Amino acid sequence: MAIAGAYRKAVGHGHRVERRRRGRIARSTATWLAGAAAWTALFLGLGWLVAAGFYGLLANP
Repeated sequence: MAIAGAYRKAVGHGHRVERRRRGRIARSTATWLAGAAAWTALFLGLGWLVAAGFYGLLANP
């Protein structure tokens, strides 16, 4: 009986940890997505500036 009680407690604790881990994973995924979006915007902006510079050089020799 004591083993069954200990086992039930361990399972309950495991569920609590799992619930907490899910929140942490969601938060880290959101952080990763925000970082990826920021880098994408930065490189698109830099690419746009480079393209505009080349266009300016070609249009006004």
